[in-house]
Amino acid sequence: MNASKVNIANGDELISKSVALPEVEDHQVTTIVASRSHMAGETKEFIENINGEVKVVSSGSSLKFCLVAEGKADYYPRFAPTMEWDTGAGQAIVEAAGGSVLRYQDKQRFYYNRENLLNSWFLASK
Repeated sequence: MNASKVNIANGDELISKSVALPEVEDHQVTTIVASRSHMAGETKEFIENINGEVKVVSSGSSLKFCLVAEGKADYYPRFAPTMEWDTGAGQAIVEAAGGSVLRYQDKQRFYYNRENLLNSWFLASK
């Protein structure tokens, strides 16, 4: 391929062609995505400690990350083990949308390609 014919867009061009996700209005209900099959006692306790009205939505792990990224969910607590392949793409999507996926014990983000692929508990939030 001739390099002179390759059109490489700079950052400003990419941003101008991007479509932003819609802003989510402030609301009175805190939405939490959690798994019914992995509802640990710690997850129940996390939900019970949220002030105000709480709505719990059950869906697949990948969709939970997407709901947080899109602003349709406030939190995705996962207080059970996962593997790197369960969280890598979801973390990238949440972070690209301005949210975070942090290890529960030290509030640091996951880094990948570790020798041990097992993740600790985490909290994804918008």
